[in-house]
Order: sequence, then structure tokens, then C-alpha cells
Amino acid sequence: MHGFLRYSTSLLLTLILVGCAAPPLIRKEPDPFQVFPQKYRMLATEWERKGEFRKALFSWRVVISFIPNDMEASERIKALQEQMRNEADRHFSVGLDHFQKHSIQSARKEFLIALAYNPDHEQALKYLKYQLTEPDYISYQANEGDTLRRIAEEAYHDPEKEFLIAYFNDLDIRNTLKSGKMLKLPMLEALSTSRPPQSEEMLSKARALFKAREYQKLSTSRPPPCEERLSKARKLFKAREYQKALAIVKRILECAPSNREAIDLRNASYYELGTVYLGQKDCLKSLKMFKNVDITFRDVSERMGYLKKQIKDLAEIHYKKGVTYFLAENLEKSAEEWEKTLQFDPEHTKAKRDLEKTLHLLDKLRKIQ
Repeated sequence: MHGFLRYSTSLLLTLILVGCAAPPLIRKEPDPFQVFPQKYRMLATEWERKGEFRKALFSWRVVISFIPNDMEASERIKALQEQMRNEADRHFSVGLDHFQKHSIQSARKEFLIALAYNPDHEQALKYLKYQLTEPDYISYQANEGDTLRRIAEEAYHDPEKEFLIAYFNDLDIRNTLKSGKMLKLPMLEALSTSRPPQSEEMLSKARALFKAREYQKLSTSRPPPCEERLSKARKLFKAREYQKALAIVKRILECAPSNREAIDLRNASYYELGTVYLGQKDCLKSLKMFKNVDITFRDVSERMGYLKKQIKDLAEIHYKKGVTYFLAENLEKSAEEWEKTLQFDPEHTKAKRDLEKTLHLLDKLRKIQ
């Protein structure tokens, strides 16, 4: 009986191998984690020679993630970081000069280059966020005898929109305006194109309060500013609590989708999570995190390219291991390897085909036994 089973197994394997694309002899592939350090060492040197400091820095970081005690990589990382900080400061100074000469576009370009060299350059970030942004309101200085109704008539050609001015300036309509008081008059075009549904709901509530003459409630009906939440998210980010920071940032972006700092925090949090998983050599989770980051953020494009290449290589290695197990008549192991292949590359056609055939073969063998 046992001889018959052995014969049946060999016969079935012979038949299925006719349709298997793998060669009869499989050479053991090297572990990709052994060849990548040297590959990226060479890339780092080449990027430095071309003046591509960000790419060089990334490549050296890949080297040191595999060989933590590599002295050459450590020294080059320190040198590049210093060089990039100097370049960032230089471009910021040029941008500041343009800004003082009211050449806004040139200033923005230099500040962005500064951030490309040093994404944490606080002064460049400050100017881009607060000095060069397009406002969604205009400033108005109240004159003697001004009322919100008269200002609304002048600004919007509609005195009934006085509630908007009260709403955005936390004012009680019943109170007299002081001469010289600075007001923010919201630009209606900006409100109509960028206001999320929550803002429309809040404005509807403000209109209702105004019509009901609930002026005191109107002046306090605005939700608290995002700064408190942003402050908490910043602290969590600095404490490396990236998931918790993301939870807060997502809530901020639900009601303020264009909040630049919240967007930056979201990008930075996903970027750091991707870096953590990269250090743990979990390529799939790392790539998933980086996919949530804006493609222009730091070196995320290079990192995603690196991960996609590595994932493809790992998928191929598992596929070839599966073929080796199959030829050794270890069908369970070959199926496991091909399942791993599909985890890395769900569209791997050979793995799909061979896994299906192997599972079918295993089912036949179980029925024979």
C-alpha cells in the first residue's frame, strides 16, 4: 500500500512539473538584506559626487540600518547633515533678502529650497506659513461711528451680513465699535470654495442666533481654535507617539482640511511610522505608511521606490524557494512560500498558477490516502 502511495505521489508530481515554469535545478538566491548595504554604499557615493545630498543621505541611512556600527556611514551622515544645514541657512538668507525687497515669489522659492535641505528649518517654515500665505480675509480698521451693519454694506453690499463680521471677530452686535479697532472681514469667495460642511453648519447656527437676537450667544458660538489640539499633537509627535498624534490631526483636518500645520504633522507622522517599520525590515507596513504621505514630502518618493524594489525582490525569492520545495516533493512548504510571494506581490502570475496547482495536488493526495 505504501509503495502504491509513493508511486502515485511521484507520478502526480511528474505530471504537474510539465506545466511548472521553474527550471529543474534551482540555485539558492542570496539574502537581499546581505547585498543591499553594499549596493546603497555605492549609490551614496555616487549621489554625493553629483551633489544630490538628500539622496546620498538616504542611501547612507539605508547602509547604517543594516550595519549599525558602520563608521564610514556614520561619519558621512554627520557630514551631510551639517552640509545640508548650511545650505538651508544660505537659501533662507537669500529668501529673506527677497522678502525684504517684496519679491514674494523669489522668497517663496528660496524658503522651499531651504526646507528641501532641512525640513525642520523653523524660520523658513514660519515665513512660508505666516508671512507668505494668501489670506482668506481682509483687514479693516474701524472708524468713528462705524457699525457692523454699515461695514457689511460697504464690504459685501449686503447689510444683513453683519452677523459674519460679528462671528469671525467674536463681537456682540449690540456693542459699539471702538474707533481704530482692527477687524477681520472674511472673503466670501474663500468661504464658498474652502469651507467644509461643518463650517456651513456653524454659520447656519450663527444666522439662527442672530435672527433670534441671541447676540451674546452669537459672540461665543465659534468653536475653540485648533491651536490647543495642534499643541497636543505636536507634543505627542515629539514624544514619538505618532499614532496618537495622527488621531488628533485627523480630527483637526475634518473641520479644517486646509490647515497647513495639521497637514505637515500628518505627513511627518506617517513618514516617521514608515521609517520605524523600515528599521524593523517590515517592508509592507513601511510602504503602507509612506503611501499616506504627500509625494513631495522630504525623500518619501525615494523611500517608496526603494521599498517597492525590495518587496518585488523578496516576492521573487519566496517564489523560487517554493519551486525548490516543490521539486523536493515538500508540497506544504512550497504552498507556504507561494502564499508569502502573493503577500508581497498579489499580482505574481506564476505564484498564483503554481499555488493553485499545488493545492489541487495536495487535495488529490489526501483523497488517495
